[in-house]
Amino acid sequence: MLTSVGAPFGITWPRPSTGPYASFVADWGTDPTGTLPVVVLSMGQATQVSVPNFTAPPLVSFSPAYPNVSAGEVFYGGFNLSADKRCTLSAAITPALGAGAQLVVDLPMMPRTFSFTGSGGTTDPIVLPVSNAVPYYHPIRLRMSSPAALQPDVTVTLSITPTP
Repeated sequence: MLTSVGAPFGITWPRPSTGPYASFVADWGTDPTGTLPVVVLSMGQATQVSVPNFTAPPLVSFSPAYPNVSAGEVFYGGFNLSADKRCTLSAAITPALGAGAQLVVDLPMMPRTFSFTGSGGTTDPIVLPVSNAVPYYHPIRLRMSSPAALQPDVTVTLSITPTP
């Protein structure tokens, strides 16, 4: 049914496992720990636009910026949990992001967002919660944010490390 509903809008179903839309199919399993599969983020399709800056009315100036919404700049994945998990979340970014750029990791079911700059880092301990229904699905979004300058393609390795 989804195939016929999505076809008029150019939406392929089931989602492809390769190419620019493959980022929508990443399933990192149940109760993942350790290093997750590597993700590649790219600004190769990024377009610079003029963003209005509003100062005292009616003054408006424009600045060039990258809105960071092209296909390669965002990756969606997810995993299931069978119990609450206290852990740290680490990101290793290669090559390191330039000045003003960051990796934004969004966990909307918590709801929490973490930002990593340079070559990455590690969060303080966090708790990934489970609701009534087990296993509990946690979607995750990785987004490269670099409003002022193009960044080279980067590989991102996330790790989930249990903590006491």
